[in-house]
Amino acid sequence: MDETLSNQLSTILVKIENDVGSTDLVDIALKTLVDVVRTYDIHDAMEFMEDFKVFLIDIKSVKPKIGMLVYYFIEIYDFVAEKMSHHSNKEFIISLMIVKIEELRNEIVENAQKIVQNGIDCVEDSDNILVSSASGTLKNVLL
Repeated sequence: MDETLSNQLSTILVKIENDVGSTDLVDIALKTLVDVVRTYDIHDAMEFMEDFKVFLIDIKSVKPKIGMLVYYFIEIYDFVAEKMSHHSNKEFIISLMIVKIEELRNEIVENAQKIVQNGIDCVEDSDNILVSSASGTLKNVLL
């Protein structure tokens, strides 16, 4: 990706993260990925994986890095790459990818709920908490 596009992607993702937090940013990105996969005109599964790999490199180049976003996109890429070693049917691969994305979205929600539940027990009314970035999950713990 050229530097201008990389900077634009970084600006957009960081702004969204600041507005809604990392958890919701990743959820938005994963929902969007499902829409893209459903509408993307895939001629060949290997070609799709090459395109997805380029996109993954672009996501990894965002500065500052958004760890959750990188983590979940790598999870999806690795899952699909492993499944492709056993299946070459593009429709089957797409359906598996969508199922995996939905599983990861559910995992994110469950993990955020656990953090809220467990975090509440860790915070006293008189505690001072330094927050370096927007975090919807942290906000839920503190409220």
